[in-house]
Amino acid sequence: MERAPEKILEVNKDGTDLMFWERHTKPNSKRTFIIPKSEITSIQFTATTVRKLFKKIDTEIVTIVTRMRFEPFMIYAHEEKHYEEYKQILKDFAKKNMLTCRESK
Repeated sequence: MERAPEKILEVNKDGTDLMFWERHTKPNSKRTFIIPKSEITSIQFTATTVRKLFKKIDTEIVTIVTRMRFEPFMIYAHEEKHYEEYKQILKDFAKKNMLTCRESK
């Protein structure tokens, strides 16, 4: 059985597609999506507060809106140890491929 990759976001070698691994409830189980730049509508970085158990946590969410899915792909800063790296990858990807990239605080 192949182990699921630790990272959940990468850009392919020619820089035109995003590879996104969505976690499932089963341990070491992820679903792979290859998202071409032509399918991405926008990338948004939003500061927000989420509830975790009995606490409220200030965090940031990356939302990747696509034409291929009704629900956007989302990455939460408090859940990912590579969040800052993903954020930079997405900013560079958006700039290179002339995609809409919004940042709100």
